[in-house]
Amino acid sequence: MSMDRDRDRISTDEVSPLQRRAGDDTIYSVAFSPDGRLLASASWDTTARLFEVASGHEVHRLTGHTARVYTVAFSPDGHWLASGSTDTTVRVWNIETGRERWQGRGHTNLVYSVAFSPDGRVLASGSEDGCVCLWDAASGQQVRRIEGHPEYVKSVAFSPDGRVLASGSRDCTVALWDVATGEEIGRLDIPTNGVNSVAFRSDGRVLVLSNVDGSVGLWDVEQHQQIRRMDGHRYPSWSAVYHPDEPLLASGSADRTMVLWEPESGRELRRLVGHTSDIYSVVFSPDGRVLASGSDDTTLRLWNLAVPQAEWAAMEQAWREREAQEQRKNDRSEPGEPDDQEQQAMQRKVWRVLGRCEISGEPLSFWERMLARTRKMRYR
Repeated sequence: MSMDRDRDRISTDEVSPLQRRAGDDTIYSVAFSPDGRLLASASWDTTARLFEVASGHEVHRLTGHTARVYTVAFSPDGHWLASGSTDTTVRVWNIETGRERWQGRGHTNLVYSVAFSPDGRVLASGSEDGCVCLWDAASGQQVRRIEGHPEYVKSVAFSPDGRVLASGSRDCTVALWDVATGEEIGRLDIPTNGVNSVAFRSDGRVLVLSNVDGSVGLWDVEQHQQIRRMDGHRYPSWSAVYHPDEPLLASGSADRTMVLWEPESGRELRRLVGHTSDIYSVVFSPDGRVLASGSDDTTLRLWNLAVPQAEWAAMEQAWREREAQEQRKNDRSEPGEPDDQEQQAMQRKVWRVLGRCEISGEPLSFWERMLARTRKMRYR
């Protein structure tokens, strides 16, 4: 896929509601399988779920956690799925059978993040207990426990070569660990109120961070310096990721929007709207053609980055009009949501745009049928 750098020609039509109610509660994490065939979700209803991307069919509902599930990650070979939960356990599941392979008990508080090493041999987990644990991915044996953050660890990520593990924390630092020894080899001091997510660029030289203050930051891993700061979200940015091939970033926020960024300049290329509450997780498909998002509104959505633009400007304008309405109400100190007439008018305007979106690319028959049936949007 080739991304045009002209803001007005970026193709970002939502294949939604190419959307799925992926649980009975908040969707805090989403992940694509390495072949792009499956999408996993972590829900606060205590389940992790697997869906076929093409059909929307729920393949497995993984049950076993006894409290909210916060994170999911596929193994590089696509045979296993890891999950972490408020029940303090890390679990690994067989993708084919949906059965639990092993569970690890090494944390003393909720597990926010899990990540497999590129070779699939090690699983890392970060927790509210401030610790990072390394596990043997095959046996579930704890290999190492790293205590290096005074506050909780929100995100962990391996470098592409698997030698370095980054951990982002609410202590406003990102620590860099030697995976082989467990020793700290560097620390980034982040001038924000805390870090929500960390992810490496494909060459391993740059980290992208989503921060509590709403910013998205790019940091040089060797120099420990911030390269660029991007401000576009009004509330905390929960997740930020690099496109696998193109010079493109995506971020999701508590302001209910996602933004596509040009990393080189820091420009906002496009704002994606549709979710009705915090967007906790965003991830690109392996081929880069689809962006997936999980939200507090209990849905996961897929956004097609490879279709012709279909009145996107009108949809974005509808969102901006609603934001302006809310701001005017706040200025007049009138609390609450827009009245029924205002809300219904906004819903009609947004769904007129969605209803005319063209869907192309891989077969998405289930989602196309949902688009034809669905004509309602709920705002919080």
